[in-house]
Amino acid sequence: MGQKKAKAQRDALRRIVEVFESDLKIDQTLKDSALHKEELVEQVKQYDAEIDKLTQAQQELKEEYGITDDSEEEQNLNLIRKSLSDPFSVTEEDMEKLENMGPLTDYQRDSLELDAAKEVWQNLKEDAIDAHKGESGKIQGINMERLKSDPMVGAQKEAQAIKDAAKDSIITMLREEAKEKIDEKFGTVTETQGKKDEEEEIDDGDKKKKADAKMQTEDLTAEQKDILERLKRFVKSQGILREDILGLKIDELL
Repeated sequence: MGQKKAKAQRDALRRIVEVFESDLKIDQTLKDSALHKEELVEQVKQYDAEIDKLTQAQQELKEEYGITDDSEEEQNLNLIRKSLSDPFSVTEEDMEKLENMGPLTDYQRDSLELDAAKEVWQNLKEDAIDAHKGESGKIQGINMERLKSDPMVGAQKEAQAIKDAAKDSIITMLREEAKEKIDEKFGTVTETQGKKDEEEEIDDGDKKKKADAKMQTEDLTAEQKDILERLKRFVKSQGILREDILGLKIDELL
């Protein structure tokens, strides 16, 4: 019984450790994702900084060439930008203007090169934002699963089930032992009582044999109580005093 109980405790502890290790891995995954999110936020800031630098360079370039917002050169540049970013929005009128504007000016060429550089950083920024959203979704998904079923609570319940099963087995063994002893004694009593009845039929005056039979019955009751008391103490120590588990109404018998 001691070995079975010890094995159950080891199995229960092993299960808790396994889930605990798995839970630690999940915690590490959450930490890694949170750290990655922070890194991505910093990356987005860096990309924004690079884009701002290029925007500032374009503004300086504009001032260097003496270009104003309402100048034809700037308006043509904006039309070129429109055609590059959203060609489907270009109208027939726009197309005619593009065809008739002539070669690109140095300002327009330099500014478009800066646009291309900005687009590189913008793409990196969008990738980082998408990755950040992905990590957020990952964290949310893990936390939602944890809300549905706490792994450590489940492991503790499973461990308790293992120990309860072992306790049930031990209790069953004790109960069977008690039954065997009780049955053995009851058998002795029955046999003795049968002999006593037979002797009474032969010799109603044999008081000595009747007294012996009565003493045996009294001894049986004491031993029965002792066994039940031991069983009751055991299940109480395990915190599972339930008569449906014992299969015996201990309190009524004692």
